[in-house]
Amino acid sequence: MRRLRLRPAHSYPRHAHEAWSFALVSSGSVRLRSAGSSCLVSDGLATVLHPGEVHDGVIDEDTGLVYTTVSVPQEWVFRTFSSTRTPVFPSTLHAARPVQSLVTAASATIAEERRERLITAVTELFADARTGSGARRQSERSLGVAAKRMLDARFPEPLSMQAAAERMGVAPATLMSASVCQAAIASWPRWSRFMVR
Repeated sequence: MRRLRLRPAHSYPRHAHEAWSFALVSSGSVRLRSAGSSCLVSDGLATVLHPGEVHDGVIDEDTGLVYTTVSVPQEWVFRTFSSTRTPVFPSTLHAARPVQSLVTAASATIAEERRERLITAVTELFADARTGSGARRQSERSLGVAAKRMLDARFPEPLSMQAAAERMGVAPATLMSASVCQAAIASWPRWSRFMVR
């Protein structure tokens, strides 16, 4: 587990990690590019990167970025769960709660307690991995949660769905679909127009 602080406007080059990489953003934001897509990851959100997944990013020019990352080696997962199946996460964005559980588990000081907590946290995270249409629904739920947090935190005035989609780096139709999965977003009271043009 590592806690990192990156300066404003810093960009880091394309690279990959050998292990699973789970991150929880404490403050600031980063435009993360991975697997042919781009997303804005800000405070309170989490990410997951598959082993070998190439990614890069640009840190917000005003706020910088503070985040905690936990690497989980594939070999540990295979050995611990007696399986060589690799879960597939449909989106780089992930719900924060299970990643926070992983961060808490990794910080336990007693070895046996840490191991048990890590097994529980990784089991919970990998249970979220899906394939096929389940993957799309999970991805849309994650995007929906991210959109609602961004909207609540940053926009006290009405905002069009088009503008919100541009800020998040996704297509308006994708955000519309995610808002259907996340009822709280569909009914967010500050939409100036619900229709996507």
